[in-house]
Amino acid sequence: MCSSDLEPATLAAQVRAQRDRSAKAAAQPAGEAAPSVRLAGCVLHLTGQAPPSLVDLATYQGKPAYVIAVANWAWVVGTGCTASNPELIASVGL
Repeated sequence: MCSSDLEPATLAAQVRAQRDRSAKAAAQPAGEAAPSVRLAGCVLHLTGQAPPSLVDLATYQGKPAYVIAVANWAWVVGTGCTASNPELIASVGL
């Protein structure tokens, strides 16, 4: 989980930093459970079936949300995100 609250003005920089931290940590076993089928469907819908570089549970303006990123774009979605209802809160180019 992101240690800080994501904000619109700094979203791109915060996502890039989190993605970089996650990439470094990927070499170590995370012990995290696989994402739910619902979340996986949401991610693949947003990324156009491309594997994401980041899927992270965070907060956005004080509310729980998922951050999903590929190389050049990121989305912030509600925690109930599905392929048919992505609950898009924000998106930003990276």
